Amino acid sequence: RGSQGSQLYLAPNPDFGAVFTYYLKDDLKSAEDVRKEREKSLISGKNNIPFPGWEALEAERQEEGPLAFIEIKNASGAIINRVRVAGKKGFNRAAWNLRYSSSDVLRLTGNVGSGSGLLAAPGTYTGTLFKTEKGKISQLGSPVTFDVKALREGSLPGSTPEVAAAFWRSHEKLNRDVNSFDASLRTLTRTADRLHVAASRSNLSNDILEKAMDLERRVKALNSSYGGNSARREIGEKVDPTIGDRMFALWKGLSWSTYGPTDTHKKSMELAQNELNTLSSQMNSLKAEAKELAGQVAAAGGPKIEGME
Repeated sequence: RGSQGSQLYLAPNPDFGAVFTYYLKDDLKSAEDVRKEREKSLISGKNNIPFPGWEALEAERQEEGPLAFIEIKNASGAIINRVRVAGKKGFNRAAWNLRYSSSDVLRLTGNVGSGSGLLAAPGTYTGTLFKTEKGKISQLGSPVTFDVKALREGSLPGSTPEVAAAFWRSHEKLNRDVNSFDASLRTLTRTADRLHVAASRSNLSNDILEKAMDLERRVKALNSSYGGNSARREIGEKVDPTIGDRMFALWKGLSWSTYGPTDTHKKSMELAQNELNTLSSQMNSLKAEAKELAGQVAAAGGPKIEGME
């Protein structure tokens, strides 16, 4: 507000998307919540609080916390998103942002991201409230049907909502495949490095060591084909468009627009798919070669490599 005090009115923006209002008779409680409430009542009565036992406390730690979520389905009955919502007693509100759930590959390190994919097309959808308690999922109430509509007609002619949505789904599938390739290549790169070390510590001939070194060199070359020339990037020189560059350009053009796909979108998708097919074939050959070499090293008494057992 700065120096304007109450002269400047501020309020949160309304929730974007489909807004649901729901009522819960009671709070969703974990086993720990239930135990603490029971112990609190004993304190007020000046009674001794019994120790629940180590097994019970460990079970509390391992319990998947209670939660509520709204399951979104399209007109075909396919689940397209699950929106986590509050599990508090009384009336609650939650919004679905009109997007599919993300298909990005989930890595074992780092966070899991926002979970939002591209937009859903105009049409009829249903939302159903569920709860999860003690590892069991149960439905709360009947599904609610609602329509997603375009806010306004675009100023320029574009694709029909059906064509645009089909392209969005194709992009999500390709994006998932690219993410999967990226994760596999990172693993292969680390494996090739460790394979070189393992071969040097084995009693196999230098021919095997040379093969391990050559494999590592070809994996690095595959990384350059996928991610661009790192030497050029280091000093800010431009490189030829990579798969990642094409996918980012597609995402920028599709995330907040309903006009596409344009001819540029279609061509970018085609180029990215063709390049991915070529690089995936190369990587599969390298992975098979790495597994074979790792087996030879391990059989000769050399170090084993994680994931290559």
